[in-house]
Amino acid sequence: MRASALLYFVTDVGRVEFWAWNEEHLGLLIHVLEGGATSTHPLGYFATYMHKEWLKKNRRHAFAKAARRMLADLPVRERHAPGCDSSP
Repeated sequence: MRASALLYFVTDVGRVEFWAWNEEHLGLLIHVLEGGATSTHPLGYFATYMHKEWLKKNRRHAFAKAARRMLADLPVRERHAPGCDSSP
């Protein structure tokens, strides 16, 4: 698969690259990695495409922690509340 746009979030967890396209995608990853049902998340259908390495039971906590850290590092001015329009 060829990436059509730059990734907004990228980090390494161990020797595995972990990434998300945007804040909403990162939210989905956190939801699934922390055991949330895909049927209860608006982007749940994308969970089908999550990398198998991210979903291994003994690694989920490390990936979820990395995802939360990336989200926390996002400057407050760039964060968007779910359902809010960020246009001026």
